[in-house]
Amino acid sequence: MKDPIEEYEYPKSWIESCLKVNDLSINELKEKVLSGFYIILPDGNFLRRGITTGTAVSAAIKAAILSKISDTKTVCVKTPIGLKVWINYEMERKYIVVRKFSGDHAFDITNGIKIYSKVLNYDSQGIIFGEGIGIQISTGEKAISTNAYKQIMENYNDAIRTIKSNARVYVKIPDGIKIWKKTSNQKFGIVNGISILGTTGFVEPWCHKLIYMKKRLCKEMYKKIVLTTGRTGFFAAKKLLSQYKPIVVGKYIKEFVEELKDKDLCIISRPALLLKAFHPELKDIIFKQHHNNILSKYCLKFKEIISKYNLQRIILVDENGKVLKIIT
Repeated sequence: MKDPIEEYEYPKSWIESCLKVNDLSINELKEKVLSGFYIILPDGNFLRRGITTGTAVSAAIKAAILSKISDTKTVCVKTPIGLKVWINYEMERKYIVVRKFSGDHAFDITNGIKIYSKVLNYDSQGIIFGEGIGIQISTGEKAISTNAYKQIMENYNDAIRTIKSNARVYVKIPDGIKIWKKTSNQKFGIVNGISILGTTGFVEPWCHKLIYMKKRLCKEMYKKIVLTTGRTGFFAAKKLLSQYKPIVVGKYIKEFVEELKDKDLCIISRPALLLKAFHPELKDIIFKQHHNNILSKYCLKFKEIISKYNLQRIILVDENGKVLKIIT
């Protein structure tokens, strides 16, 4: 049985434990796993993924448009990786309201935040991104990632095709400014709101149980592993190192490297994220530096990581997955 997001295979013993612990049939378990929301743990219990801000905004916009023809209180949203998810929504005055949920993530400060959306009129098209959605100072544009914007527009277009009408939609996140003050957005030049993000549409439930699960998975199932700090590295790994199994380990990459010394290991990461993981004392120095500056100034430190942990290679990529440097 394979996870539909990270595409790892679950050990047979985990599956058998899960069937017993949860009193499920094999088909019921497959349905849960294939939804993308459920991760099987070694003891047979589940961890639950959440949804990204991109998925939550997509749901609010689509539900607002479809309210012209239905009032079901659930809406089907397509994620960037093609999985479809059903999201509940509420009505509050004249707005559709979707609550973002983070599953079993231990420290996602956007958990529970409300996204509000309504149709302004059916005579024109487009989306107005309003209050609480951050602005990128350098461009003056709303802080919406490329993948999240594509997801939003795909679901918007699907909705207007369904109602066979135009729709001009307004979306806002009233608590966005309050939450923004607790994020790192200011360091990235984003002000007055949160970012709308989402590479897969799902939030990985980072917590101690997930870290333990991924370590066990690596030890039990794979000999050749490429550790990545995020989804950009994960997708790059699938293209560049097809003989290795990519595993997303986030900021815990040093911890994984230290525990998997007996494996054939590679790393794919953005330079700043990797340097911060192995040299946290540099995090404030490197935060705003360009990739090229980091590569030229700290190249020796990347080589030291390879030597110390006997890695096969480190592949450094930019935010779009383009290879910046291969270090062996």
